[in-house]
Amino acid sequence: MFPARDSHAAIGNRVRTAAGIWDATMTDIVLSLVMLTALALFAGAFFYWRRTGEVKQPALMVLLALVAIANVLIWTVPGADGMAPVEAVNQQ
Repeated sequence: MFPARDSHAAIGNRVRTAAGIWDATMTDIVLSLVMLTALALFAGAFFYWRRTGEVKQPALMVLLALVAIANVLIWTVPGADGMAPVEAVNQQ
């Protein structure tokens, strides 16, 4: 009447595998959104500067975009061992 104990283990393995794929996909999506946000910040800073002539707020927007790009680079550039931090997270 009830499934064998082995089938529960198989279901658990499939769930863990699916969760690992989900985590890797979510990481890729988040990094992509951060890069798109950085590009939008650059464009917004340019148009804000052209429209108002202010310098301080567009400069801060550019600085924020550079920090976001630096964060993506930290996560994606491989280290001395040849593995990027995002790959290490996805393997766990």
